[in-house]
Amino acid sequence: MNLRSPKATTTVAYFFLLTLAVAFCSMASPLPFGTVREIPQSPVWSEPLVVCTLPPVIRTPSFAVDSSGTVNVVYCDRVNDYPDLFYVTIKERTISDGKNLTDYPSLKESAQIGMNADQIYVAFLDNREGSWQIFLLNVNESELVQLTDTASHKEDLSLDVGLNNLVVTWTDMREGKPRIFLSVVDFQGNIIVDQQCLCRDYPSTKASLFCDNEKIHIVYLEKQVYDHITYAQVTYTGDILAAYDLGENTHLDPEKLGVFKGPQFVVADTILCVWSDSRTGSQDLYYTEFTENGDVITDATKLTAYPFGAWSWMPSVTAHDESIHIVYLNNGFGHRLFHSYIEDGGYQELGTVTSRSERATAPSVVSDGEGLYCMYLQFGEGGSFNLAYRDTYPAEEKKVPFSEKIEQSSIRYVYSLGLSFLFAFPLTAKDNFIAIVLLFGGFLVFRFFKLREPFKKWKGSEYFLLVVCIVVFTWLRGPIEYSLLVHVVYDRMFVTYGIVLSSVAAVLFKYLLGTRLDFEVRILLSSLVYLYLSTLFFLLPIIEYI
Repeated sequence: MNLRSPKATTTVAYFFLLTLAVAFCSMASPLPFGTVREIPQSPVWSEPLVVCTLPPVIRTPSFAVDSSGTVNVVYCDRVNDYPDLFYVTIKERTISDGKNLTDYPSLKESAQIGMNADQIYVAFLDNREGSWQIFLLNVNESELVQLTDTASHKEDLSLDVGLNNLVVTWTDMREGKPRIFLSVVDFQGNIIVDQQCLCRDYPSTKASLFCDNEKIHIVYLEKQVYDHITYAQVTYTGDILAAYDLGENTHLDPEKLGVFKGPQFVVADTILCVWSDSRTGSQDLYYTEFTENGDVITDATKLTAYPFGAWSWMPSVTAHDESIHIVYLNNGFGHRLFHSYIEDGGYQELGTVTSRSERATAPSVVSDGEGLYCMYLQFGEGGSFNLAYRDTYPAEEKKVPFSEKIEQSSIRYVYSLGLSFLFAFPLTAKDNFIAIVLLFGGFLVFRFFKLREPFKKWKGSEYFLLVVCIVVFTWLRGPIEYSLLVHVVYDRMFVTYGIVLSSVAAVLFKYLLGTRLDFEVRILLSSLVYLYLSTLFFLLPIIEYI
């Protein structure tokens, strides 16, 4: 056997050694890799405060802030194989002990909180008798009112307080079609309006609710081939004053929305509605502004513009300092929460609420007139979720010891190398799909038509073909661009350095193969090594920003 023909295990070892060498040259490059337009973290938000850890089922919390600045929170947590409702308060970042509001065995979902002065109310779904029913609980007095007694499926609860009444809306499956229903209950527990159907003949779902001293404002989705946003006004006696179709929009399917809310709106001098829309192929936020008479001031306008595949959705909105503030989820940047606002028709991004290392979902934002409060779910360990809280009130800066910073830095680099090594494989296939198809096509042509015979007579033909493949594949790939992962602009000298280094590594790998394997197999493997290393080289510097 030829001594220059390595065994299979040796060939794999050559690949790993070359990978480590290229990785070292990338991470310790004498040339700057470029600039990353990192999305800044908004400086106004405090550090996250974990309220509790929840089981691996997404159940969105609900909270309200009273006049003393106390945050009142209700959420679902599992007790003895059944979810119960829990109530906690947060005052100056101090969390009270959780109080179990429903200590009996049944399934409970969709807890929504409402507040009147110091009285706390919670609307929720309960299937204690085998079918989902809606209950309204006075937390202070422990008084419970059952609002429904039907066998139909129910979801998407909303609760608000207005004109000395509690207003509840929900989606109810009647006659095989989802419809929006409303009930009005006074503070003594008397039902004023009992299960009033609000929608027309179209399937309707995902209602949001706001009450003032004159009427009830409701925004919901109405399925007319595509989803339409409908705005309705209802009296506290259940009479529908008006309903306006705000236009056709391609929304997320309600099944994909799951427990998450639909369009969100704020009522002031005008009404501003924000929602997530997929009309351009990517999920982005849009808004429209209109009057209570249904006159549109601003047509549907796109707010966010991220790369294809980066979804902006689950918006939560609140009025604050004469602006409309939005907290939403973008899953193209590690499931981070973004903070933005609309003022005088202009849109401004403020940065992120969460840090790079924090994966989050299901945000909710509230204003007390002086500051902002945000609650959301953090992705925890083992599929669990952490119920997290932040606000915009000043907090003491957390000091990290130098030894901990060194440890975190070391862990980050090891983590970056390992993650990049694995992530580079699918990224190589994505960025070089055409090149890989041509490479395997050329391999089959050489294999079955035996074109290697003429090239074998020419010394150095393998290296020539490998260099040709490298040049063609580099040209086919085009600019090095990872906007889907992070907004990075690579330095031209760094790109040249990476391509040359990856090319040298591929040629060296071909040399180390010796005469092992066939002519075309050696070129195939060496070309794949180039494609992989040229991807890994440019991925390593930006992995910590993803």
